[in-house]
Amino acid sequence: MIFRSGLALLSLCLLASCAASLKAHGTIVDQPAPELGLRSSQRAPFLLSDQRGNEVILFFGYTHCGDICPETLAHVARALELIGVSKEPIQTVFISVDPSRDTPVVADRYAQRFSARFIGLSGSPRQLAGVERAYHVWSKTMPPDRMGNYEVAHSSQIFLIAPNGHLRIIEDWDIPVPQLAEDIRALQ
Repeated sequence: MIFRSGLALLSLCLLASCAASLKAHGTIVDQPAPELGLRSSQRAPFLLSDQRGNEVILFFGYTHCGDICPETLAHVARALELIGVSKEPIQTVFISVDPSRDTPVVADRYAQRFSARFIGLSGSPRQLAGVERAYHVWSKTMPPDRMGNYEVAHSSQIFLIAPNGHLRIIEDWDIPVPQLAEDIRALQ
């Protein structure tokens, strides 16, 4: 179950100054992207500051999600194929909002099911809460069913970060693939 966080999106828009020269299908913002510092299966913290010069695509989700999360990651993979990602310095990052089940290794393996170039990150509940706050992302673990299974409701935007480290475009998860590709291309 996914809830869109319109208030969070509005907050980001109000905090950021819009750049007139950038045309996008998503919401245009211009502010330094908050640091991540979460871990992948490689064990070293993933830092956005290490990605300067590369575009970064962020999406928050969880590996047990049955619909929005896999569909969004598949959309991103198709958009990158459209623009010829093999020649572009673009890093796609999946951040788990379910630290109880999604270790860094689990999150990373899940992300790489969509593209070998994707990376999955996770961390402690405290670390993830800090990153969620920084990006105005909302998540809530729902009560488990009789078998102990649970869902995590969360906002579902795609964050596009420019090579200079600024968050530039926020997309809805269901943006059509060609439009997402155009917006990714616009960051260059």
